[in-house]
Amino acid sequence: MDDYTTKLFLENNYEKLGIDFNFFIVSEAIKNFNYPCLIVHDEYDKEVPVECAINVSKNIPEKFQTYKINDKEFPCFYKTTGLGHRRIIRDDNVVKVVVDFISNIKI
Repeated sequence: MDDYTTKLFLENNYEKLGIDFNFFIVSEAIKNFNYPCLIVHDEYDKEVPVECAINVSKNIPEKFQTYKINDKEFPCFYKTTGLGHRRIIRDDNVVKVVVDFISNIKI
């Protein structure tokens, strides 16, 4: 949805249902995360535009914008090219990045 439609949706649903749908908007909810996270997204995803993932990653708290593996720093956002929306989870490089992240995060 565009910004205008999103604003109307949020306002009308809060008014009618008493539910703050901002809670369900990842780019808003992630601002309150208190643990490391990794966002993996393909540049040419036809179902969810990469701009959505970029927006989410910009809202990750500052202390979790990067993570370290053996003193080497990596960004919390990993962008792929040409994998689309579903093939991304079967890509060997993506699997390695995710496994390395999970194996090395400090909580």
